[in-house]
Amino acid sequence: MGSADTGDEVCPDAVPDPKTGRPVPVLTGRLEQHITADVVYAAWQYFLATGNTAFREHRLAPLAVETARFWASRAEFDAPKGRHVIRNVIGPDEYRVGVDNNVFTNYMAAWNLALAADEVDRLRSVHARSRLFRQLSVARDEPARWRAIAASLYLPVGAGGRSARIDLEDTMGNTGAGMHAAALGGIWQAVIRGFLGLRQDGPTPTVCPKLPTAWKSVATQVRHRGLWYRIEADAAGARVTPLGQPAEG
Repeated sequence: MGSADTGDEVCPDAVPDPKTGRPVPVLTGRLEQHITADVVYAAWQYFLATGNTAFREHRLAPLAVETARFWASRAEFDAPKGRHVIRNVIGPDEYRVGVDNNVFTNYMAAWNLALAADEVDRLRSVHARSRLFRQLSVARDEPARWRAIAASLYLPVGAGGRSARIDLEDTMGNTGAGMHAAALGGIWQAVIRGFLGLRQDGPTPTVCPKLPTAWKSVATQVRHRGLWYRIEADAAGARVTPLGQPAEG
């Protein structure tokens, strides 16, 4: 799951049991493959937030292409379902191992495949003769195949509030050993990009809030293309205010 600056896998295959010393298998490095698409998503969000076109051309595009190739090889066609599927993974909920068609993993894989196809088509239209495009070595039919797999990928429907409860209610009995940082990140994403509807694909951030009826308001600050913005939403509407610097409180 984790990788060093070189890109080499550094997640161990096993760790010693603290009591017996016997090796305990660590399957996240091999099965928690949603990380592949997560890195591309983070790179895409970085580009949207900064507008850094050099990063998009020289870093994001090759990353999207190689990860799309991985997902195209990882997905397999399931005849009874009539869809492509991704079997035997670990999702962000690391307490469930060997899951078939994890919701998060499949949605992110489909997104990754579609983004790569779009980026290749964009580069082909403006840089078809460039060294940059030639280095990608993309076959003419690859983008169409990626889109076909993305459209065919089985996308289960389902989500829950387990992330919010895992520490608030100590559902796994181990909160005393430390907070679940990934779960906290998921909660933030759900609130800010879900309920608040934050988008950062334009010159300024925009929101389209759909707050739960029990919520009175939501407020946060985000950095977008070098500037800070305060974002607020309540019954009166939504406001995006440029700050220049983060406000206190």
